[in-house]
Amino acid sequence: LSIAREHGARVVMTLHDYHALCDRATLSTPGGEICERGVREACGSCLERYPLNVPLPGDAPLRGDAPSPGHAPRSAEGLRHEGDLRATYDARAHERREAFMQHFRAVVRFLAPSHFLAAIYADSGLVTRNAIDVLPYGHPGDVFEPRRSVSGRALRVG
Repeated sequence: LSIAREHGARVVMTLHDYHALCDRATLSTPGGEICERGVREACGSCLERYPLNVPLPGDAPLRGDAPSPGHAPRSAEGLRHEGDLRATYDARAHERREAFMQHFRAVVRFLAPSHFLAAIYADSGLVTRNAIDVLPYGHPGDVFEPRRSVSGRALRVG
């Protein structure tokens, strides 16, 4: 995105789901409710529930750099402390959110398919409300009267 802006392109992005806010793109709790924490801040809850591909202490950081000096290779007993894992997941979520914020700075307009999605992104602070246009999915097109069924005739579909 930043390369496009460097070359003078005006970048417009469509927000299809909650991917920038939630690692699982669902922004929902295990109980199915909207995850309010994920809207307001970087949250590691989804990373904790679905820990695939989450670098842990001793792994190379997300940016591909070498591990910091003093980082020992991970061991089973050293990683099973719940507080350490929670802090790691939250740190990774914070890095992810910061990366999205940096990318979004290159975008001049955002499109959202619903007012609800636009409001969620505006509430998150990743996007300002005045930078989002709501463009509903679909095409209004012509409206046709529904066919009336004729008694005694076979149902025709298509």
